[in-house]
Amino acid sequence: MSVEQKDIIDVIHLEGKDKVVLTIADHLGWDHPEHQRLLEEKIDSYIDFAANGQMSEDYPAAAGRKMIIAVVCQHEPDQNAIAFLTEQRDRIAPEGYDLQWGRPGF
Repeated sequence: MSVEQKDIIDVIHLEGKDKVVLTIADHLGWDHPEHQRLLEEKIDSYIDFAANGQMSEDYPAAAGRKMIIAVVCQHEPDQNAIAFLTEQRDRIAPEGYDLQWGRPGF
């Protein structure tokens, strides 16, 4: 499981009564030339997983919950990474999804 495997949901869990969290395990350094592209593809894959009904089919308890995508970063995001992640969060927000990021344990 990793950011490089876009068609695999790394971790999924329910949070409280109204949220489902899909986690991306991101081990790449922010200087990796393909990092942002791979991460955007993985985010889009997670959105497709929810939007096409597959999440509700595979995890019925997740149906109707607000989806949060959590990017767990092995490496601290630099300013460029934070700008990228903020753009991604803003891009998916109108669809009803949230994006959070941080180091393990955030």
